Amino acid sequence: MGARPNYVKASPVVRELDKRGANQVIVDTSQHYSSDMSTQIRRAVDMREPSWALDHVEGGIGVRLASIIRQLYELMERVAPSLVVVYGDIDSTLAASLVAKKYGTLLAHVEAGLRSFDDEMPEEINRRVVDELADFCFATEKSAIFNLTHKKNKVFMVGNTMIDSLVKAQSDGLLKERTPQNYVLLTTHRPSNVDSKNALESIIKMCNEISRPIIWPIHPRTKNNLEKYKLFHEVEKINRLSLVGPMGYIEFLNTMNNSYAVITDSGGAQEETTFLGVPCFTIRRNTERPITLTKGTNTLIEMKDVAAQLKQTKKNTKKEIPYLWDGRAASRVADILKLKGFC
Repeated sequence: MGARPNYVKASPVVRELDKRGANQVIVDTSQHYSSDMSTQIRRAVDMREPSWALDHVEGGIGVRLASIIRQLYELMERVAPSLVVVYGDIDSTLAASLVAKKYGTLLAHVEAGLRSFDDEMPEEINRRVVDELADFCFATEKSAIFNLTHKKNKVFMVGNTMIDSLVKAQSDGLLKERTPQNYVLLTTHRPSNVDSKNALESIIKMCNEISRPIIWPIHPRTKNNLEKYKLFHEVEKINRLSLVGPMGYIEFLNTMNNSYAVITDSGGAQEETTFLGVPCFTIRRNTERPITLTKGTNTLIEMKDVAAQLKQTKKNTKKEIPYLWDGRAASRVADILKLKGFC
């Protein structure tokens, strides 16, 4: 794993495999490096310390991928794994998958089969390559099963391990009952929304048009680009807008759960709002999680339409939880891997 969402998805699986006696080597690729934030997210999702942490390398995608691949291959030669488990769709997921197959070991992909069918998204390339290489494809929703029909007996519908972490937060009393407030929660980080001046100006215009208070935990990428294009002062002029730093996992869940609505370009937020029954507006042209549109609370929308749509939205949205999003997805993953002889 190499980013905060990976920990949210992985921690339930790690715990379940531990229960079944698996000998696990947990590797943090340090793709998104922050010692404090990594420690915080591990504690929040009850994740044990990694066995190994790779050296963090700054640079473009080629430099980062090359470094992760080299370090992971050296590590695999050292520990000789019989199975490599990867999560999600980040660059570390791709790197670990390539190394696993080059090394000659089996590969399991948790959150397999999701597709936006948009090759301009770096994650879409990662998903397609990883799924083709994977020997075990663990799917979160029915669209993923359809996308992987060619994989036949390598595909398993298990549910959503990210929701497992959310359910655990509820059962531990860390996630309070939903009491919707007047504010809107905004998250942005995708290149299509934050890497150009025009895109950032569209976000600022959207925020100016929204009549409700806005809480914006600003992503480092977004902040850097606002400063790069000299737009940060325009954001600071919006009186209803509260810029905050990165939130911890539990703090973010509670802020999301008590919001009037969420505006986002995040994949995970689409799933979490669907489970919680929070109205979600995804400022993208597409989503790799269509179940959040058909069963959940999610709507794909252009930024120019968000303010008007918010005025027509009720603070509580009918909640229909997708199939197998029940807090037991990791248990199904572990049961399958045990049946296959990995525990």
